Amino acid sequence: KGKIIELSTTIPVSTDELNRIGELGGQLGIAVENLPQFIQTVSTLATTTNLTVDNASLGLARLDAIAQTNGETFENISSVIVDLGNNFAATEAEIMTTVLRIAQAAAQVGATTQDALAFAAALQAIGVPAQAGGTAVARVFQAINEAVITGSEELEKFSVIAEASGRVTADTFAEAFGDDPAMATVAFIEGLNELNEQGVNIIQFLDDLDLKQRRTMLAILGLAEAEGVLADAVSTARNAFEENNAALEEAVKRYKTTASQIEITKNVFRELGIQIGDQVKPMFRGFLDVVQETIIGLTVSEEAMKKLKIAAGFLIGAIIG
Repeated sequence: KGKIIELSTTIPVSTDELNRIGELGGQLGIAVENLPQFIQTVSTLATTTNLTVDNASLGLARLDAIAQTNGETFENISSVIVDLGNNFAATEAEIMTTVLRIAQAAAQVGATTQDALAFAAALQAIGVPAQAGGTAVARVFQAINEAVITGSEELEKFSVIAEASGRVTADTFAEAFGDDPAMATVAFIEGLNELNEQGVNIIQFLDDLDLKQRRTMLAILGLAEAEGVLADAVSTARNAFEENNAALEEAVKRYKTTASQIEITKNVFRELGIQIGDQVKPMFRGFLDVVQETIIGLTVSEEAMKKLKIAAGFLIGAIIG
């Protein structure tokens, strides 16, 4: 409870809503020790993107469960989602909907959640529907993985196509997939485009690899023709995960707005339980000056909140006295 009250004085979300996020987290299996971070991350996504509290909660919880990261990457994943949403023609809600159709297959072959998010963003950026795109990418991951494990004839075809991208050689494709499944898959998809431009019948290739389903071809060939988009998305997602500041930067921008600052100030008053009457209006005017100096004009920070609470303490003392 104390952590939620503290959060309400630094972010423009009411304690009631923060409590609801905590309840959702509990229902979704988030460990008690990870709930504070979960609540903060979900509230940040809900206030800085077009994700709703419910969608952000469900998405983060499922991605965490699939990757088995035990709540250690909530912030990093939120930064990836925000950065992809800022840099590609895809909304955060679209990315989340699509990634949930990819993440399981990605995890099974050893790809990371940030890589799965990159594929989701690229699919949305080229206008492929979430269901079709997610299913297609999952199928490609699984097909390549099976070929690598079994060493079947399909592996040779995957390798030849990937080699055309210039990223790997046919002899090293299987090893490359084992080391970095996402980028090896990028090589396969880019190779399709290179072969297509050379006049090769890539439809026959896809048929031989059992990837000729209409939805699968729509997604794969769409990514292939959108030269550079998929590779750029993977690079953006990985950088955002490592730097882990995109969500914070977006939050800072949003929390500096007057509306957000007013909401934060209201939350502080709710916490302090201050009732302002006519007899304390002169003192309250001075208090508002402090609020304006330390809150409205500044980025939300611990120092700003300390100053605000000290000023509030003086006001409460004056009221009691």
